[in-house]
Amino acid sequence: LPYQIGREVPSPPLAGAVEELASVAISYPERCPRYTARVIRGVRIGPSPQWLAERVKASGARPINNLVDVTNYIMFETGQPLHAFDLATLARDSEGRVQIVVRAATDGERFTTLDGVERELDADITCIVDGNAADGAGETIGLAGVMGGLKSEVTENTVDILLESATFSTTHTSRTSRKLQLFSEASQRYERGVDDATCEQFSARAAALMVEVAGGSVCEGVIDVYPAPRQLPTLRLRCERVRALTGADIPDADCVAILQRLGCTVSEAGAADAEAATAGAATAPAPAGAADALTGATVAAPVVSRQSEFLVTPPSFRPDLEREIDLYEEILRVWGMDRVPSSLPGGTGRIGRRSVEQARSECIAATLRACGLNETMTYAFAAADDLEKLRMPVGESEQAVELINPLGLEQTEMRRSIIPGLLRSVANNNSHGTANVQLFECGAVFSTEPGRKLPRERTLIAAVLSGSWRDTGWNEEAENIDFFDAKGVIETLARELNIANLRFVPLGHAVDEGGGAQQSTAGKDSGDAQQDATGEARGGAQQSAARQHETPPEPVAAPWLRPGRAALVLAGKTNLGWLGEIHPLAAEAFGVEAPVVAFELERKALLSVARQARDYHDIPLYPAVQLDIALVVGEEVSAESVTRALKSAGGALLEQIRLFDVYRDAAKLGAGRKSLAFSLSYRAPSRTLTSEEVDKLHQKLLRKVTAATGGELRG
Repeated sequence: LPYQIGREVPSPPLAGAVEELASVAISYPERCPRYTARVIRGVRIGPSPQWLAERVKASGARPINNLVDVTNYIMFETGQPLHAFDLATLARDSEGRVQIVVRAATDGERFTTLDGVERELDADITCIVDGNAADGAGETIGLAGVMGGLKSEVTENTVDILLESATFSTTHTSRTSRKLQLFSEASQRYERGVDDATCEQFSARAAALMVEVAGGSVCEGVIDVYPAPRQLPTLRLRCERVRALTGADIPDADCVAILQRLGCTVSEAGAADAEAATAGAATAPAPAGAADALTGATVAAPVVSRQSEFLVTPPSFRPDLEREIDLYEEILRVWGMDRVPSSLPGGTGRIGRRSVEQARSECIAATLRACGLNETMTYAFAAADDLEKLRMPVGESEQAVELINPLGLEQTEMRRSIIPGLLRSVANNNSHGTANVQLFECGAVFSTEPGRKLPRERTLIAAVLSGSWRDTGWNEEAENIDFFDAKGVIETLARELNIANLRFVPLGHAVDEGGGAQQSTAGKDSGDAQQDATGEARGGAQQSAARQHETPPEPVAAPWLRPGRAALVLAGKTNLGWLGEIHPLAAEAFGVEAPVVAFELERKALLSVARQARDYHDIPLYPAVQLDIALVVGEEVSAESVTRALKSAGGALLEQIRLFDVYRDAAKLGAGRKSLAFSLSYRAPSRTLTSEEVDKLHQKLLRKVTAATGGELRG
């Protein structure tokens, strides 16, 4: 035999001509480039000899019988899948010959495979049938490249077999396996590509082994249908260019020897040959003295000079070698990447630096780490019910991007939020005894909408904070992290990015065009008297829209966050994201029992409002005037809305506003009322303010604020 691996096999005894017993026709050469068939008669089915059974088991398969074990052994040994049909089960024509036809299945056709399962086929699946080659009729006996049929399988009663050795389309085989959810050792190899050139030789080796272990004789000859033999390319190899592109001083002789060891044939090229190779001319037969493409036997390298050029013909089992640059890659891979000397790129007047976006992205990560958060990375895949468990609503333009071939039920689509993955990390840490968890991740989320071809990708910065910043010590108690810890992290981040006019609007409120807030009843829980994002009991600012007879905007709800502990994060009118405590039901759905505060910010929005530097202010030369006010307002009025009213009324001379007390007493203030105490600082940059001037401005501020908020001064 021309190709032998492992133990020696004897030459099989020969019977009559194979053409008298079978014929082969290929209806779709693009689906089956080559099909060979041999007939072996008079075999005896039984257990395999010990050496064969042990080798099959060592390869990871289960010994079945001597014939099937030979086909598996040859497949593991050479990479060529084989299949044996029971010749007696195949239909014959009027002359007594079996006619094998490779054709496309018909839509709705049903076929029972070797595993006993009946499957429905379609025209994209390639079938092996025993029928009339002229009209394509006949009964299906196998799925090309995947699995044979139950009817034609080799059994203990089999006497004559037809041995198939063929190559099939990688794409059709892959689609067939996935469409039918039928994966086999053969399909895995056909999906990756099987060499056309060695089908007949490996079939001969299998036939010889079958005769050795099962007796019988092989019919003389082989049916070999090869409509369009594949032409191997002839590639030009310029060794000086190899050295120029790789940056390594690889000698010509080493380039030639490496390619020869890989099974390529190499010959020196004249000027005309080099031009023909560059133009992509097909290869001629391998030159004498070159390496054998099958055995890989190394021959003596020709005498070469450093200016030599060569013609290289890759072996048939390396279809990936298509261009000259592919040869360079193979040479460098074998010669050794570690032998390439390090060097700096050429060029003058070039200064490497990060872009503004890169620098700001690094600033975001560095700031969050400085705030005590640990950076993590979770899977970009998500379960289909993640947002449902989180209680996060999904808009029509935020549909899931589903995976065609998911790794598991928990990873069937691309994530639309980073929070579910971070909550799983919190649960995992808690289950291993780590109660204090502060994590952040900067990652991509994906969504789509009906009619959209490509998914939409956004980068978010998400964080979860649970437990305490520190453990309880001998001199201080550990305080649980709450909403205001996460709010402080965002404020620190905004300061480092030089973001101006940062504000937090309680969620459950809609932001109007003027930047105010309209109360929403979404997510309202009358039994929850906890504090909201501005340090008050939940509720929003019932502003003057109703008094001005304006239609209030649509409210914004956040059912995944705890009512009264949630806020939108804004910079002016730019929505940066959200902040709040995860709703207990949502946290429980991910296995988290402790309270978790989280935020999710849009990186693009953050970078769009970030500035290169902060506004510069001179050190004040003139003193400030400090005044305190206590304003009694309804519970529905937020401190954020009062602060905005103070800023609007105070004008340029009102330098600072600080909320320092929130007081509630139904007996003194009345039911549903609260007192907000603010410290106000007035200052002029160019002069000292007089008491009369400050008093006049302060009284004007009080009138405007009480009118805007419906409040009154506390006596």
